[in-house]
Amino acid sequence: LEDEDLVEVLINIPLSAGTQPPKQQQALLKGPIIKIKFRANIQSAPANHNGKTMHAKSITLPFQSDTKVEQVMRGYRQKVDATITTHAKVSFMIDGLPMNMNQTLMDYDLEDEDLVEVLINIPLSAGTQPPKQQQALLKGPIIKIKFRANIQSAPANHNGKTMHAKSITLPFQSDTKVEQVMRGYRQKVEATITTLAKVSFMMDGLPMNMNQTLMDYDLEDEDLVDVLINIPS
Repeated sequence: LEDEDLVEVLINIPLSAGTQPPKQQQALLKGPIIKIKFRANIQSAPANHNGKTMHAKSITLPFQSDTKVEQVMRGYRQKVDATITTHAKVSFMIDGLPMNMNQTLMDYDLEDEDLVEVLINIPLSAGTQPPKQQQALLKGPIIKIKFRANIQSAPANHNGKTMHAKSITLPFQSDTKVEQVMRGYRQKVEATITTLAKVSFMMDGLPMNMNQTLMDYDLEDEDLVDVLINIPS
């Protein structure tokens, strides 16, 4: 053995029938506390967002490693039920399969900062509207999108060259349609580009579909959208 070499220690703790281990022993049996990251995918009722699956903000919670998944579920729901409604059906997923409520985190070899996918199905009774908190969650997180403008002027101006304008960053809900984003962008810049300008949003060299959402394009915080602005003479 050399400096900093490792020796494994196997500790076998006997327990007489009918007795309870002391507090220190119980703590050792429970295993370490690990922080699990939960990433929620929300499936809303068809009346909301056409029943699309949306992503919610991830949260991290601490649990003993030998905690049963059933207990983890109770802890998670206590944390989020105020925003997703107690009627929601919640499932934990690992590798695309539902976790067994009778298994423990240790059984799944989960370690500190490991990720658990959460599938949340929110029903909606006919003729009713979801509460404000639920609507807010269904809308998805607010993301800041950076817009980089390329201005194509008419030949009479600047010999028709393409010029670059200063980039701007604007916040939108992730499920906002591109059409609504366009309105917000134009309200912000039309004082400088004229209302007659033709404006297009571009992703990977192709125009963005006005009926799609930012989420449909997998846009995240600080992602870049190219803006093509054509200014007629």
